[in-house]
Amino acid sequence: MGTPRSKGSASASPSAPAAKASAATSPPASQAIDTARLKSALKVTALLVQEFGNVSLPFVLSHETELAQLEARQAARARVRKVLETGEDLAFTGIEGQRCVQA
Repeated sequence: MGTPRSKGSASASPSAPAAKASAATSPPASQAIDTARLKSALKVTALLVQEFGNVSLPFVLSHETELAQLEARQAARARVRKVLETGEDLAFTGIEGQRCVQA
């Protein structure tokens, strides 16, 4: 009777620190998701809406919003990189091609 408890407690002790270590080393969720994964998730959720109806629609809307925000951040980073590489001013153009900042 004492042996199963000692094995159970011995196996529980090492697994607890391992779980903490893996959580500590994994990147934040915002860094782990890229455009390809979001597009894939959007396709999957679209299939869910097709199969189960509007109950899954909030997930599609969430993925669309997150994808648009990620693409906007990537575009902003590309503009910043271009400014740093070329020495241009910070007069970025907006989505419609209008200047956002007066030079």
